[in-house]
Amino acid sequence: MKEQRKIAFYANASQTIGFGHIMRQLALIEAALLQNYQVVLYAHDIAPTLLKRLYLLPIKIVMLEGKCLTTQLHLTDAVVIDDYHLTESNFIDLKQTGSCVVLFDDNTYEPSLTVDLLVNPSDVFKSKHQATISVQGLDYRLIRQEFVAQPLSTFRQNGRVLVCLGGTDVKMLSAKICQALLLQSVVKHIDVLATNSMAKQTLEQLKNLSTSNRVTVHLDATNVAKIMSQADMAITGAGGSLYELLYLGVPTLALVMADNQQQALLSPLCGSAYIGLDLRNSAQGIENVTHQALLLLQSADKKNNLTQVAKKSFDGKAATRILDAINLLIVKNNNDSI
Repeated sequence: MKEQRKIAFYANASQTIGFGHIMRQLALIEAALLQNYQVVLYAHDIAPTLLKRLYLLPIKIVMLEGKCLTTQLHLTDAVVIDDYHLTESNFIDLKQTGSCVVLFDDNTYEPSLTVDLLVNPSDVFKSKHQATISVQGLDYRLIRQEFVAQPLSTFRQNGRVLVCLGGTDVKMLSAKICQALLLQSVVKHIDVLATNSMAKQTLEQLKNLSTSNRVTVHLDATNVAKIMSQADMAITGAGGSLYELLYLGVPTLALVMADNQQQALLSPLCGSAYIGLDLRNSAQGIENVTHQALLLLQSADKKNNLTQVAKKSFDGKAATRILDAINLLIVKNNNDSI
């Protein structure tokens, strides 16, 4: 009988750092489960909202609670790192475990690291790290199975705007953007994706806005892909949700709110598949978002052009490609150890 392979993931999610790392890895976890991998997720911090969702999956979740990741790995074929806070020493220790080390590189780690597989999904930034196998570009932007399985809508309600600024909305902009949009008659309805991990003030503001028959707040929604696919246009942070929306072909304003998102402004897709807006230092941020949203809502040609380019940019097969590379490394690692 073929021995079941074991793959470990290390990522964190909190109100401070957002949900992006773990949400991205869900696509790879799903692919690993389909290939009968035994999956273990290690973390020091996972927001309760997300933890509740993760417990529905047939995976083991280990909260490290101050313990070192490398001391917990046992007979693991591969370990996937999607986190910004490990040290160079941590990566050296990981190599000693015998696992194939996979790093998702978002141009954040400063020292030059050496790993087995380097995944750089950026179509702009080159990686400074060394790896046995390096893969880069839009073909490696992970899209969760929920979106791959979602039938592409042939009809979207004109004037229906989706606001989704991440699981935590760190900048607390969701309610402010909704308030500004409600003043515009061309905006017929607003759907807001929200979670219980958002700040109490944000949730209170969204609750007040939901009394309007033009606003629906979807709290901890389990049908995110369906909600997204019905939008005439979307306003999102320039993280994982951007690429899910592009896969669905939804015309999108991508808000860059942190330095690690600036690649969205430099990408060739900016202006052709989506509209990127820099909100890091702009005092007129909300006003500009509203202005750009109105321009997009009122231009059928612009929406259509963005949709066509976006749909051609992603095929939803990134998880399979990455797992194929991991499988090759595991085979090589096993052969070398014989």
